[in-house]
Amino acid sequence: MTQEEFLGKVKTNLDLCNRDFDSSSQWGRYWEVLELIRNETAMMNAEYIMVIHPFQAQVDAQLRRAVMERFDLSPLDYEVSKPQRFVADFCSERGIRCLDLIPSLAKDSEKEILYLHQDTHYNSMGNELAANQLKDSLLQEVPSLNGQSDGLSGARSSVQK
Repeated sequence: MTQEEFLGKVKTNLDLCNRDFDSSSQWGRYWEVLELIRNETAMMNAEYIMVIHPFQAQVDAQLRRAVMERFDLSPLDYEVSKPQRFVADFCSERGIRCLDLIPSLAKDSEKEILYLHQDTHYNSMGNELAANQLKDSLLQEVPSLNGQSDGLSGARSSVQK
């Protein structure tokens, strides 16, 4: 993917954060799918927990600035966490626990590269940070998991260094 194609893809993601973008009407199908997932999970006597992964421009201020400059956009027209707010509100209204990774990844992106070059996916560092945040959140929610020799503690030892 060329730099220009990548910036265009990032802009498409960033459009979801535009204050004028009508998110409520655009998200209807997503809400239906999330309800189906929650219902299926409940039928298995399990709890669905929403984990919100940020797209790169939400945590990488330098990339966000590059897109804004390239497409002549004003930062005042954007609320970077707008998609997360919609999802968190949806979850709150339905009693679904929700973990938003923006705060921890934004902090770490200031000192680490968390995404693959000209790609929208985490690199190994981004994956490790997201996995550790999820693990820490689960251990806070379910303290009895701490120290067990099940899959979670196995995962814990493989992501921690």
